[in-house]
Amino acid sequence: MIWGAFCSMASSIGSAIGSAFSSAASVITSACSNIISVAGNVIEKGIEAFHRFANTIETVLQAVGVIPPQEKIEDLGDRAHQAERAGISPDNFPEFDEYMAAIRAFKLDPEQSKAVDPMVKLTVGLGVASRILEHKLDAPDGSGVELMGLVAQNPEYLTVDRMVSILSKTSDIASVVEYFNGRLEPQQSLSTEKVLVEAEKSLSPNKDERTIYAELDSASRTAQNLDH
Repeated sequence: MIWGAFCSMASSIGSAIGSAFSSAASVITSACSNIISVAGNVIEKGIEAFHRFANTIETVLQAVGVIPPQEKIEDLGDRAHQAERAGISPDNFPEFDEYMAAIRAFKLDPEQSKAVDPMVKLTVGLGVASRILEHKLDAPDGSGVELMGLVAQNPEYLTVDRMVSILSKTSDIASVVEYFNGRLEPQQSLSTEKVLVEAEKSLSPNKDERTIYAELDSASRTAQNLDH
């Protein structure tokens, strides 16, 4: 997809989300805008690639218990999108869990579901899922989207199995993101790297440490090259 076509698609998705959600400052609107930004390289490849990316995130979050096993990212986005139009907004609930209970209980209108672009539903679903992840792990705002961005940038390294292993070892997703992006102070970088090495050893017990460190270094350089 050429740059102009991608910009048009991204603008269309953003406009559809902006018109559905009541506040431009909504935590969901913000998360969705960031999804468009960090996963732009996937979105530009079209709906099939974006579906595969969403399925990867969905499988990881299901495996580590962030979302229920039966919950689908696209359905989550559809519910949040329709619920917002019915006045069910995260801004109207004192606790995020209460908002999630409301949209999960929301009865979908099949005709409205058909009318909404799947790209929009996936984007909203990923935005909501990023907020669920942050809430579950008590992580900083935006760190869930940034973690998803790493997966979008380097799916060859950050596979489902590797992401599940990492999230099984640490809840500090902000440090994981900052490690790959090369933004941690030396001591914290070493501490986070140790966790990532342990996660890799759990995933591949027979892999030698030299290979593990070389792969981490390569993945970090990939993330940093794309971040600049």
